[in-house]
Amino acid sequence: MKEQVNRVCEFLDHHVTRRFAGPAPLNEDEGEVLPFLFHRLFTEEELNEDIYVHERVTVPLFDRFVGHCRALGYGFITPSEVLRGQHVGKRSVMVTFDDGYADNLRALPILERHDAKATFFLSPAHISEHRRFWWDALHAQGIHSFSEYQEMPFDEARSRIEGRWPGGFQPAGELDRAMSLDEFKTLAASDRVEIGHHSFNHTVLAGRDREYVKAEIEQTNAFFQRHLGFKPEAIAYPNGVYTDTLVDLCVEQGLRVGLTCDFRSERLSRNPGAERLMRLGRVMVSGTRPLLPQITAATLQPSLKRGVYGLKRALR
Repeated sequence: MKEQVNRVCEFLDHHVTRRFAGPAPLNEDEGEVLPFLFHRLFTEEELNEDIYVHERVTVPLFDRFVGHCRALGYGFITPSEVLRGQHVGKRSVMVTFDDGYADNLRALPILERHDAKATFFLSPAHISEHRRFWWDALHAQGIHSFSEYQEMPFDEARSRIEGRWPGGFQPAGELDRAMSLDEFKTLAASDRVEIGHHSFNHTVLAGRDREYVKAEIEQTNAFFQRHLGFKPEAIAYPNGVYTDTLVDLCVEQGLRVGLTCDFRSERLSRNPGAERLMRLGRVMVSGTRPLLPQITAATLQPSLKRGVYGLKRALR
């Protein structure tokens, strides 16, 4: 079924972009921002290992992605730069990575080579405690359906997994681990990198009570304050799940930009306001489909784009 869905998505990418080439003109006081989502960067050989491979994006594919964006005339922007209005009058790509895998550091030389930037939304507990993400712990036990755990509080998921497989959160090696504290500091020290929230434990925050959300954000802030000397102002909602209540809670805690997993790009005014900035969409890049049509499809006019992405999401 997944292979059939990919073929349909490839057909849509190819034929829609051929028929409707080019983005709509910008108004004087707005900019186009295309947020793209990645999780991991693999070598070709690693895709053959028994690990959870997310979107199967390789280092060479990410290199081509960044190069294609440059060739199409797009600059690169981060959430803090959008807050400062640096998107106005421009067409920009916002490259984002979620979670905090060790292989994310492979992006650094690519960003440097192409004069690009990226924002990494990290889960500090996995970095500081040297543990697997819960889906990697399940995959290691041959469990490939994660729906039961997706919106479960982390403490409950951890209790269930460790109760059945003691030591299940211990990484097996280099391929299923979060970055170390030293690697995190190396990443954050790069002038190509911005750091953002992804909850402390990678727990879906939507539906949690105020104190739970506040604690997750405060723990994350404390980690970043201790190691970086500041608190980020952007969050990528874990699993892309958000509600109006969660958005309000995040704003109360000082967050000013929120990234979802809604399949869309953004045309933003100089001062879009929290209603827009806390609900920005993202386009997830797949390593199983031709790359350039995925990028150019994201530049289509908003009404057409919503229809295309809505159909793709329904097919998934």
